[in-house]
Amino acid sequence: MARFVYFADGLVGSLQRTLELARRLSTRGHDVVVASPVDVTLDAARAGVRTMHLGALDALRDELDELPRPGRSNPSPVAIARWLRAGRAARRASLADRSVEHLLDEVRPDLAIVELEYHTAAIACLAHGTPVVLATGFFCTLPTADGPPLDTSLRPGVDPPADILAAWDAGIAENRRTRRRATWSVSGLAAPFRPVRPTTWNPLDLRAFARARDLDLDELMDEEQWLRPFALDGMPIVSFTPSTLEFATPPDRWHAVGSMLPEPSNAVDRTTESDRTALTGLRARRETGERRPLVFVALGTYWGAAAPLLRTILDAVAPRLDLDVVVGLGGRTDRSVLGPVPEHVTLLDWAPQVELLTDADVAVVHGGVTTLTECAAAGVPMVCFSTHTNEQDGNVARAVHAGIAVDLDHRTVDASEVAAAIDRQLTGDATRAATEGVASAVAAERAHEPAVALLEQLAAGD
Repeated sequence: MARFVYFADGLVGSLQRTLELARRLSTRGHDVVVASPVDVTLDAARAGVRTMHLGALDALRDELDELPRPGRSNPSPVAIARWLRAGRAARRASLADRSVEHLLDEVRPDLAIVELEYHTAAIACLAHGTPVVLATGFFCTLPTADGPPLDTSLRPGVDPPADILAAWDAGIAENRRTRRRATWSVSGLAAPFRPVRPTTWNPLDLRAFARARDLDLDELMDEEQWLRPFALDGMPIVSFTPSTLEFATPPDRWHAVGSMLPEPSNAVDRTTESDRTALTGLRARRETGERRPLVFVALGTYWGAAAPLLRTILDAVAPRLDLDVVVGLGGRTDRSVLGPVPEHVTLLDWAPQVELLTDADVAVVHGGVTTLTECAAAGVPMVCFSTHTNEQDGNVARAVHAGIAVDLDHRTVDASEVAAAIDRQLTGDATRAATEGVASAVAAERAHEPAVALLEQLAAGD
């Protein structure tokens, strides 16, 4: 039996695979603790996973928030001095906090699994001497000749190799500019007067955090890869993405281990009682009447531009009484801004996505890697609207390349284009064959559980 600690950032998109991996490792007899600066106790309890809330900085932030913030309404020099002193004290306390190290001392893990962007946890583990593997839901973030950067729509075999290399050069240059901007921005200059957030990527914060542990950030960071403004270098990386969709032939330290998707009964579920009631009514109608194609719409949990696009999508499906439509709002969009909703459309504040995809015929999504992976595994063709931020252009490019998605531009699309794309994905034989092929490949990869086998190997020191 091995001991693992999984340091999770607590984001909704990554929490699902975090808990599923912990559950699978536990099923194999290993001791697993999920630690996070976000309190995920309730979700973890449902999954039967042991957790530790690394919430020491919550009190520091609360104390700062209680102080009158200096500004135009409170320009007193005394108030400013008090706030600056409190900020510096909170920063010193955050740098002195050893919650991660205390947990490592308590559990004595054979391996720490750390989310790729949870830099403070990785640095603390390195300083402690605990072996680390970085975990991510991204496709390959390391530069390769056949894998374009994730923030581009470039595709090997479609776009010239020179364009792919130029995109990597441009991205690496942007990393350096981002790091300089973060250092000399207002936020960077204010760094000495605020606590270090556990999931910060600010170079000044991380340099101070590393220095407090006798490490040099410059020796740890790697700017010559995709992640902004840098990633930590030298550690193995586990990518929970379907290898059948990957463009790149990754370097040796990058391990594509397939999707980490739960069965619907084990999925993170934040569905409200009213949402469950609506779903029960929908299923009753579908079971007693003619089964109409089901279109599932979900645009993620943080995209601010979702409401206008959702209205366009609703306009596209409004006259389509031959469809059942379920729209997951991700806890983000106020229903009232969408206006009237047709009877054959069901709105859910939080949709049980894994569960719904088992019955969906088409998914209209934003290109986030978690949703894209879940659709690929379920064999559901997609209509994608990339936000053109982060990695979504690259995710959508991979799905389009595999024949399982069409890509529309949310900035210019109209309802007729959305309706045509949904019809194309519902009726296309080539699309159906491609989605079935990808789903079969994902299922075969999942059956071998390469992630569990690799982590067992790394924990054993092999």
